[in-house]
Amino acid sequence: MDNSSYSSESPASAQSMASKGMLERVSKIVIASTNRGKITEIQNMDFFKNFEILTAANVNLGNIEENGDTLEENALLKARYCYNQTRLPSLADDTGFFINALGGFPGIHCGRLAGASGNRNFNVAAKIISDKLGDAEDRSCLFATAVAFVIDGIEFVSRGEMHGKFVYPGRPDNKFDELGYKNYFIPDGIDITCAQADPEDESFFKHRATAVRNLIAQINGQEEAI
Repeated sequence: MDNSSYSSESPASAQSMASKGMLERVSKIVIASTNRGKITEIQNMDFFKNFEILTAANVNLGNIEENGDTLEENALLKARYCYNQTRLPSLADDTGFFINALGGFPGIHCGRLAGASGNRNFNVAAKIISDKLGDAEDRSCLFATAVAFVIDGIEFVSRGEMHGKFVYPGRPDNKFDELGYKNYFIPDGIDITCAQADPEDESFFKHRATAVRNLIAQINGQEEAI
């Protein structure tokens, strides 16, 4: 039997090797976002320290229509659009807030529930969620983030989740619109909201970090971190 053309590499590992080779030839990565906190969190990870990080504002990316049915689809839409506009390796994410007793509502539409971009009121959105829950005892929910990375036609997608419970009114009771849903979310095993936490405490914000770590593991051809 002629095994000369046989390869034991999986498509995923071959994809990983190809992307790593491409990354060795580039010096810049675009993060398709203008959120400073998100950008800082990502670029502080060791994997990204060897690259110049550009943002959506740096490359004049403009608005991207997020019309996917899942976080993963929306993250890929943004990463593909960014790559096609810049021809640079592009990373994008999408985050949702899912209330279990409401069948996952508001889910991927949690931002829209708070209003138009640039004029969002998360206190109003949280009040809508609270009214829908009524007297329901089950307040369990989760934050989920999908992260997509596109480089020269090769695509990676990963996901991270953080489970907890919904609270209303929010804590603390100010700066609602600056903090999104963080005022209304208490992670499992902790008794304060994400808005009350030290921003440096990763246990409060691990959904995006987990997604990015899993993405890096895929690119490196390793098992996902979580």
